[in-house]
Amino acid sequence: SDAAKEMMQFLASTYDLPFEKAEQASWYNEQAQLALFDGNLSEVAHMANKALKFAPAWTAPRNNYAHALYFNGKYMQAIGEAERVLKDDPDNIHGLNNLVIFHTGMSHEDKASEYADRLFELSSEYEKDAIRYGGKGLRAGFSYPYRCARPLQKAAEKRDRA
Repeated sequence: SDAAKEMMQFLASTYDLPFEKAEQASWYNEQAQLALFDGNLSEVAHMANKALKFAPAWTAPRNNYAHALYFNGKYMQAIGEAERVLKDDPDNIHGLNNLVIFHTGMSHEDKASEYADRLFELSSEYEKDAIRYGGKGLRAGFSYPYRCARPLQKAAEKRDRA
């Protein structure tokens, strides 16, 4: 389709890739996404890693890869991948979201709060209200378990007091 071709061209130009490599990276990333929906984390890691071989700077498969690593028990490697996303794109909401979840899960409350503050600042007003009153961010389909929502809610409370 024309939309798919435009997306490949955008990916190729953004990451300075030949069209064919962008197409391959996109296919592998799509497979990673499908595996994520199926809950097949080892396949997510495998396919996202293949996408990264074609487009190493592309943040979408790196976020998927970090997610899969974390939930496969490779916590520090997952954090490293998510931090690399932020090195390349400091305002990447998926990378920030991953780091809130990862650090919360590892009981690193200070780090979780630091990333939650940044994520909260990037959120729309609608998302900020959702975080304040229910622990859910709606912009990218984020849904936080209560424990992960607390750093975001604390960020909202800090801003409300300021």
